[in-house]
Amino acid sequence: MDAHEDYVWPRATSELILLPVTGLECVGERLLAGEGPDVLVYTLDFGGHLRMMKRVQNLLGHYLIHGFRVRPEPNGDLDLEAMVAVFGSKGLRIVKIGWGQGRFRELWRSGLWNMSDWIWDARWLEGNMALALGHNSVVLYDPVVGCILQDVPCTDRCTLSSACLIGDTWKELTIVAGAISNQLLVWYPAAALTDNKPVAPDRRVSGHVGVIFSMSYLESKGLLATASEDRSVRIWKVGDLRVPGGRVQNIGHCFGHSARVWQVKLLENYLISAGEDCVCLVWSHEGEILQAFRGHQGRGIRAIAAHERQAWVITGGDDSGIRLWHLVGRGYPDSGVSALCFKSCSRPGALKAVTLAGSWRVLAVTDTGALYLYDLEVKCWEQLLEDKCFQSYCLLEAAPGPEGFGLCAMANGEGHVKVVPINTPTAAVDLTLFHGKVHSLSWALRGYEELLLLASGPGGVVACLEISAAPSGKAIFVKERCRYLLPPSKQRWHTCSAFLPSGDFLVCGDRRGSVLLFPSRPDLLKDLGVGGKVGAGTGALGTGRDGAYYQLLVRGGQLQPVLRQKSCRVRAVAVWGTGTPGGPQDPRPGLTAHVVSAGGRAEMHCFTVMVSPDPSTPSRLACHVMHLSSHRLDEYWDRQRNRHRMIKVDPETRYMSLAVCELDRPGLGPLVAAACSDGAVRLFLLQDSGQRLQLLAETFHHKRCVLKVHSFTHEATNQQRRLFLCSAATDGSLAFWDLTTVLDHGCPALEPPADPGLPYRLGSPCLTLQAHSCGVNSLHTLPTREGHLVASGSEDGSLHVFVLTVEVPELEEAVGGAELVPQLQVLEEYSLPCAHAAHVTGLKILSPSLMVSASIDQRLTFWRLGHGEPTFMNSTVYHVADVADMDCWPVSPEFGHRCALGGQGLEVYNWYD
Repeated sequence: MDAHEDYVWPRATSELILLPVTGLECVGERLLAGEGPDVLVYTLDFGGHLRMMKRVQNLLGHYLIHGFRVRPEPNGDLDLEAMVAVFGSKGLRIVKIGWGQGRFRELWRSGLWNMSDWIWDARWLEGNMALALGHNSVVLYDPVVGCILQDVPCTDRCTLSSACLIGDTWKELTIVAGAISNQLLVWYPAAALTDNKPVAPDRRVSGHVGVIFSMSYLESKGLLATASEDRSVRIWKVGDLRVPGGRVQNIGHCFGHSARVWQVKLLENYLISAGEDCVCLVWSHEGEILQAFRGHQGRGIRAIAAHERQAWVITGGDDSGIRLWHLVGRGYPDSGVSALCFKSCSRPGALKAVTLAGSWRVLAVTDTGALYLYDLEVKCWEQLLEDKCFQSYCLLEAAPGPEGFGLCAMANGEGHVKVVPINTPTAAVDLTLFHGKVHSLSWALRGYEELLLLASGPGGVVACLEISAAPSGKAIFVKERCRYLLPPSKQRWHTCSAFLPSGDFLVCGDRRGSVLLFPSRPDLLKDLGVGGKVGAGTGALGTGRDGAYYQLLVRGGQLQPVLRQKSCRVRAVAVWGTGTPGGPQDPRPGLTAHVVSAGGRAEMHCFTVMVSPDPSTPSRLACHVMHLSSHRLDEYWDRQRNRHRMIKVDPETRYMSLAVCELDRPGLGPLVAAACSDGAVRLFLLQDSGQRLQLLAETFHHKRCVLKVHSFTHEATNQQRRLFLCSAATDGSLAFWDLTTVLDHGCPALEPPADPGLPYRLGSPCLTLQAHSCGVNSLHTLPTREGHLVASGSEDGSLHVFVLTVEVPELEEAVGGAELVPQLQVLEEYSLPCAHAAHVTGLKILSPSLMVSASIDQRLTFWRLGHGEPTFMNSTVYHVADVADMDCWPVSPEFGHRCALGGQGLEVYNWYD
């Protein structure tokens, strides 16, 4: 194999990198993390704090780091220095590092060795390295000299998805290979010494119904754990795998993840797994979930490590974050998950309802009508009372409040409600509220001043009970304050309740998804009088099963929605109006901008962002985000009286791209053009500094998914600016629209809507052009002396460059008051069919003679323009996977241009002219 030294392209260097963390390893009291080709070294203290010591850039060249292997030392001391093998993709490098006196030092590094196949696992064998390669072979490698000592294939030369090497010498080396056939293949490379032929598998283990992504072996207990695409973790009893012919037994089939499981790691007392659902689970060896760690965002957790002595689990995710979690369990005093054994001869019956009373007490009701209390500090069950009326059907709700504030309520199917003081259960109060079933209970607490219990009965009636305590504190008083009536629905009962901050009103949610406002006292509306300011300035938040939350404002005794937010993937972002916090006249440092974001579920939101210096934060910066407005594409449909006769907009319509068109007309805000998956190009008008977002016009000219929109201006000879919009669709066509003409008052380019309340219809485009044979993912323009230079990139890896001229008729040329419609023509046109090996997702024309493009093939390429067909200049490899967009801007004559690439991570390159 060849050693490739750290080769740096002569004109491009990586300045910043922010990628998924794909490798983690604890070395003594330090942590090594792999982020792209970089190694990050942290110190780990007993308080669980990470402090970065060093970032070693570009250690693995253009490969991504997938793992670290630390060479075992005879004395086991890794506090001063360590020899570490860093591997990923097809690359391997050995580094000797030291960290004496709290400083990181790189003592020595080998060359970057390039293997012929993907490296799935590596293991130190007496100074040499054993490598498990991607097509089921094992290589014994001398990492210092850089030569192969042994190369042993398996007879089953299948593609592997994972592998695990076991053993300390070549003679006892064992490989457990995860094949794409969902099997585990166990074989011994040293068996090839006898006949010098490929080695047959010793055992084949089946069980998973998906690809096996990770495995871990615990030699002390003879256990093997595997993680798979089928969302499960399996535990196998394998004994000593170094001995051929052993028996393999599946002793655990663990389901706890909601998506694919990427990583698994066996510890002495635990099993750690992490996956695509961004959850890290801690299991017992018997398959019981002990802890669940949630916090990462993005597409999952890619790397896990553990420090058993300090009881820490470390996870690295696709969000470029590293998180530390405290590993606790049954062997520790502060148990993360406690098993509350209820079954006992002294406690007959089965549990029917359970609830928390504070953070250290649990209440439970059985089918015998008995109410029990479990104290997590005393760790025992105590029976509070028993009432046969609550045997068959029982609701149980504990009152909110500070620790030790003990009240709970029980309700049954005959309209009875029992309010129980937990500390003095003999003082319980019984009431009969309804002649039928109590459907729901909820508490509403306002500080220490007021406590209400709401009970829903038949016919949508809600009884509001006022709870107060006697001066002695040993008794309670319960009286009915008033009753509310819910609107008709199939399941007519309330689900939750809360006081508004003023305390004058209650907000309730019901089963049909409504948020209702009730006066907390029956005489409240009479006291306020007609026309009084009822709840002015107060608001509430509501959530539901649809995954959305509403911000509601109380005005005039009515609830008005201010913001509706639903979790959706953001696909497009546009920025405009950048400046400083105090405006042009204020020299205060900082940055302000307006941001429009859009994505799935046909939603668009407008925010204002302010970044200012803040010495109290680790980054020395503070970022404040304020929501200004939002728009839901089908909201106009909801307002129509005859909407049953209209076609509803698909609620799953996606916004693929956004472009801000800033207008030079006073009093008229910017336009936002959106490329939509339903085949439309839509124009939105932002007014009142972004506080109003209105759909102005739309067109379905493309009749297929529109992938990209881009706006540009044309300076006419009469000093008039004209605004144009270019849109591109999945059929490879480009369309150009004259927005200046569209916005003119009374212009026929805007056709009236077919029905009142619908947006205007955009007319025909000025020019259409078939640039590609498939979808256009990138688009950019640049004004030149001849006109406008237009470039586009397609899904087939091709580039299309042409010169566009704009001819605007003079005013005297208009006959009979006709519109001055500009004429667009193509002068020169060039195509590069194989510019990239994959989709071109980023494109920028830097000057009339220079263009840069980025593709899914992870290559940033510069092109020379101006002499006929674009010619190749230079190319460099970046590490961001699935790059979605790119921007490039000039820095200075000395430092050339800077390019930012965003996808599954972020990377910034400097390109020197």
